[in-house]
Amino acid sequence: ATQRAHDAETKLAVATAEHEQGAAAAVSQCEALRAELATARADQEQHGQTLREELEVERGRTKALQQEFEAERGHTAAATSDAATQLEEAQQTLSAALQRADDAEAKLAAAIAAQEQAHADAAVAAAACEDLHAKHATALA
Repeated sequence: ATQRAHDAETKLAVATAEHEQGAAAAVSQCEALRAELATARADQEQHGQTLREELEVERGRTKALQQEFEAERGHTAAATSDAATQLEEAQQTLSAALQRADDAEAKLAAAIAAQEQAHADAAVAAAACEDLHAKHATALA
């Protein structure tokens, strides 16, 4: 009986050590995932900031082109066919600039959606880590 008790204590000690190693590895993996998620968030934030800056540049260009277009329109009444050609070119340039601004807004919306997804993924990862910590604490208790 003493031998069996000793064997059981040994098995329990081995199982406890294996469990603690597994839990430590899981906690380490969670920490690595948290770090990776933080990096992804920072990258998304930087990308979003870049897109916002690009959008502001495009808006500035669009406003300047709009003013140029309006000025050209004012001169068109008294201008020759040469001025009419320049107006058409300004309209095409304005149209292209507006398209670039629309594209930049779409990229910003996509970046914001990706950032929101990253936040949601972070919440899921954090919940999984908390669950793992709770299970570990229960197992140790």
